Parts: sequence; C-alpha cells; structure tokens
Amino acid sequence: MTMTLKNWTREKHIKYLGIEESFDIQHKTEKEKLKKEYLRRLRLVLGTELSAKNKIQAIGSLAVPLLRYSFGIVN
Repeated sequence: MTMTLKNWTREKHIKYLGIEESFDIQHKTEKEKLKKEYLRRLRLVLGTELSAKNKIQAIGSLAVPLLRYSFGIVN
C-alpha cells in the first residue's frame, strides 16, 4: 500500500527508525517509549560479564544510537 500526502490524514502515522511520525508527534508517549527501550538495552549490557571498557563500547553501540535519532525530533 502506497500512501501519498493527498490521502494522509491526521489520524494516520508511519513508523520510521522506531519513532511513530505523523502530522503531530505524540512527544510524551514517544519519549516514554524511548526511555523504556534505552533502559532495557542499558540493563542488558550492564548485566553481562564484559570488562568495563567493553561495557562502555557496547553501550555506545547499542543503547546510545536509539536516542541519537530522536534528539532532533522528540522534545
């Protein structure tokens, strides 16, 4: 199904890189979802038996990119 801007109403939304986007982004709910997923990934990394150096690298490659995309979009 292709969606053009002509038939894209305010109720419809798309999901791009994990963030639901529409004419008006639900900032509060998206921020809560991002926070939950970030903390889940952080706990996952911190629960491993990696060395401190490798934990920092894992956080930088697994948890931080989740938030990086949202910085300019979600208030």
